[in-house]
Amino acid sequence: MLALGGLTMLVAAGCQFPDYDLGEPDEDAGAGQGGSSTGAAGAAGAGGGAAPPDPLCDPGQLCATTVPEGWIGPVAFWEGRVGQQEAPPDCPEGYGDPSDLHRQLQVPTPECTCTCAVQGQGCNDSAAVTIYSDMNCQNECAKPSALACSTVSGCNGNQGTIRAAKPTPSGGSCKASVTSEIEAPSWKYEARLCQLESTDALATACTDGSGLCAPTPGLPYPSQLCVVRVVPEGQALPSCPAEYPSGGNALYATFSDERSCSACTCDGPSGGSCSGTLTLTDGQVCSSSFEYTLGSGCKTFSFTAQPAHLGAKYALEESGACGVGRDSQPTGDALPSGSATVVCCL
Repeated sequence: MLALGGLTMLVAAGCQFPDYDLGEPDEDAGAGQGGSSTGAAGAAGAGGGAAPPDPLCDPGQLCATTVPEGWIGPVAFWEGRVGQQEAPPDCPEGYGDPSDLHRQLQVPTPECTCTCAVQGQGCNDSAAVTIYSDMNCQNECAKPSALACSTVSGCNGNQGTIRAAKPTPSGGSCKASVTSEIEAPSWKYEARLCQLESTDALATACTDGSGLCAPTPGLPYPSQLCVVRVVPEGQALPSCPAEYPSGGNALYATFSDERSCSACTCDGPSGGSCSGTLTLTDGQVCSSSFEYTLGSGCKTFSFTAQPAHLGAKYALEESGACGVGRDSQPTGDALPSGSATVVCCL
């Protein structure tokens, strides 16, 4: 029994199995996950064909070349695409204690979206006010401040016109927030390894002395026998031994996912508008007299004396907008983790 990441498992990776329909090519098998693809996934998933009789063993047995030092076996190995069937097939006769592993982790790219919202803006700046001495907003006589109750000077007549546009909001900042959509990784292939139920099955030597006879795995398992080695995380993966030259992919039980979205930044707020009213009077205080709505164009006024004071009231009508300065980007990766199980076959 093999222990991998706290789980009991045996693992085999893509062996060359002749006389099988390999299906679609495994174009990216083993990429970034250890080992190289030899087409065993297609062979194993297809179930293989009947094994020819082995002249070195009794019927129903294969000659298992002596297991090299550091490897464990022989084992029966099956592999198929995830989702093609409800569960891996039961172990073939003579084999048991199944271990289920995976390979070729498929990792979607996170979707990262940055949004910027205005906060803290106010209408703290004076509207641009112009008072005219004529009735058509032609002859300027004063440009008073319109914040607190301000003095108006320069306009000597008791009649005239006034014009003021809506001011732009001032101050404030832009708050950045990131929304992330991170789809979970998934394995492309699932695998099952089964070990011999009893060493008694290896009691008979091959007739040429090259190894011991073991039961031939039954369908849908390919007929070849395999050996495995469990490699601790962080160590280099071994090459297949000369006695079992086919395969060499790495299988895993778990993966780690460190994908995320980076922080983003926003430009400063711009635009927006303020609404409000101006109060123009010929008195000494800014009491109600003539009221002007900001942005309403050229309006006439008439007093008993020349205009003397101007008051203002503002309200935020529409906030400005914030542009994205530095957008959010996907960071990190999801990778197989824990011990790797390397499988090599006859």
